[in-house]
Amino acid sequence: MMQPPNIDYGTFPCPSCGAAQPGSIPAGTPFPCWQCKHQLVAPAGSGPSAAQAAEYMNWALQHGNTAAAQAAAQAPDRDPARANFSNTSEQVLIRTAQGRYLVMGSHVDASGGWCIRAQDVASGDIAWETPREYYFQSCPGLRHMGERAGVLFLAFGGSLTAWDADTGRKYWTTRLDREVYTRSDVNQGDSLDLWVLSGGTVVLRTEGVEEAIGLSLQNGQVLWRRPCE
Repeated sequence: MMQPPNIDYGTFPCPSCGAAQPGSIPAGTPFPCWQCKHQLVAPAGSGPSAAQAAEYMNWALQHGNTAAAQAAAQAPDRDPARANFSNTSEQVLIRTAQGRYLVMGSHVDASGGWCIRAQDVASGDIAWETPREYYFQSCPGLRHMGERAGVLFLAFGGSLTAWDADTGRKYWTTRLDREVYTRSDVNQGDSLDLWVLSGGTVVLRTEGVEEAIGLSLQNGQVLWRRPCE
């Protein structure tokens, strides 16, 4: 998949905890701080400039979900099976603890807000979806999602988020400050580089500065970090 232009939007601090927030969020947009969950509103000057927006729109019209949305609007019945996901979304098939099969993928609307969706294979209906509180610069793909022990994990943008795979209830998000080695394949089953041990510890490996990290499955707290040799 073609990657979007590398645009540096900068950051701004959370007034409650000081954690750096992504400057790509448009001014006036409400969203929760990823660190302390304090409800914020993106300040004036946040978000892309006119030149940055034009650069991204030029890319999106050629390769991204803007072009896909326009095509879908012109032919809404062309591919009903994919209507529940953005055209650049890559889906992951899982079997929940309750025994039903769900297709997990992502969707973006005109606001630029993304959600993660689960489609019931048997009925074709949307089983659940997250709030549109994510602002990805590119679509999460097969490298980013996988199910373990009834939990759906999304590793993206240096963070790991966990949901109940059957209901979509969010458990936690943990900032790792680096990407996670991941890979999933809807045809072969996911090969997410992440395991859940019997004691309730999530173990994963990171890119760049390679580390093995252990987190609590219950709340996402980092329990330990070890360099990979």
